[in-house]
Amino acid sequence: MTIHDILADGTRPRLPRFLQALAILLPLECAFERDGVTIRMECVPGDSGGRTFAGIDESSHPGFPFDHPTPCAVLDTYETEFDLLRSGELPRPVGEALFLQSTNQGDERCEKMLQQAINLFNTPSGQIVADGIIGANTVRAAWRINANDLTRAFLAASRSRYRDICANCPGDQKFASGWMNRITAIEQAYALGNGLPT
Repeated sequence: MTIHDILADGTRPRLPRFLQALAILLPLECAFERDGVTIRMECVPGDSGGRTFAGIDESSHPGFPFDHPTPCAVLDTYETEFDLLRSGELPRPVGEALFLQSTNQGDERCEKMLQQAINLFNTPSGQIVADGIIGANTVRAAWRINANDLTRAFLAASRSRYRDICANCPGDQKFASGWMNRITAIEQAYALGNGLPT
């Protein structure tokens, strides 16, 4: 199976925003065979996530068909995540950035970072609760802010979190360039420029 196979699967209609975000995500998440295009199953000894295919790990997705993965199963798994985060209800590229980063930094953590980023733009009386749950108030508040500015603020928080991880766990420094490349890929895909601190 290749990324093209996944994105071209026509089993059922998918939201174009979701497919565009997934086209950015899959190259960041997939491990490939030597041909550089065929996605391979990962099973790293000692990894608590168990088997991983196309970035989907066994411990978080026990119902995924790891023995016989299909393009539709990959799409369904990621689409469920996109919908749970309410990414399609948030302005573009805010929703996409939330989805892309949540697959690496965790849903609740990223939802809370987005809410904190929203509060950077709001007056004290207009603050929303940073509870890590994207609800109607968070969606409404996000739409009142320039989407590119909000996305930059969210990605700056993500970048800062990666730095904190490396500072507190020096052994994780080996992941730093991949993490930063991930944010750069999002910035480039949505033409956000270099407006973030490095």
